[in-house]
Amino acid sequence: VALVGVRLSDEEYDHYADLGLEMARARAQLLRRGGVRAEPIGAFLADVAALARGEGSLASAALAYLAAMAERRRLLAETPAKLAALDALSSSLAQANRSLVFTNTIEGAERASVLLEGRGLGAAALHSGQPGPIRRELLRRFGAGALSVLCAPTVLDEGIDVPAADLAVILGASRSRRQMVQRMGRVLRRKADGRQARLVVVYAEDTGEDPARGAHVGFLDEVTPVAVAVAVFPAGGAGHALCDYLRPRTG
Repeated sequence: VALVGVRLSDEEYDHYADLGLEMARARAQLLRRGGVRAEPIGAFLADVAALARGEGSLASAALAYLAAMAERRRLLAETPAKLAALDALSSSLAQANRSLVFTNTIEGAERASVLLEGRGLGAAALHSGQPGPIRRELLRRFGAGALSVLCAPTVLDEGIDVPAADLAVILGASRSRRQMVQRMGRVLRRKADGRQARLVVVYAEDTGEDPARGAHVGFLDEVTPVAVAVAVFPAGGAGHALCDYLRPRTG
């Protein structure tokens, strides 16, 4: 497992902070007047979503919270810094047997596939906006080796049996432990030649994605005990060390 940090631009960090303030103000109003449950986060979000379907000031506060949360998630998922990190990982993707790149949006999956195609990799975006026959054909080509990289949002999280892949890169990390474990499960299949599976989580430092701030604790608690190695590569400190760390190995 490799945890790879990236830095947002100053403008992105400022926007991220402003969105956090918007969420905090709306949350305080909802807790004070809306009767929503503060914890766990799933219960809070369910109550907020219910209020957002109503009318009045509480509905406005709920909508403001959800809009700021969605914009902050988009900011983290679509920052150019993560696309640059994927570019830096292209040599590792080229060495893999099969690779999966997880994004948060269809647009993100398409941008990732275009970048990797430009690096000479057989890459394609796979998402729910495509007709079923096209998705099935892409999966067939992936299984046959005509494609070596699939870039996808949640369409690959469950319900689709992809061929054995040995490298997964998560650009759009989920707060859901279940979803992160499902993504890990796409590559955690026993390989006939003994190849080790590798999982890369790209995160924005000093944000809610940062493991140093407690992000992905449930998921990391799940994967750490079964991992051969877990390493953190701070922004700007990866380089050749990361490529060597991700070199295909058996055993």
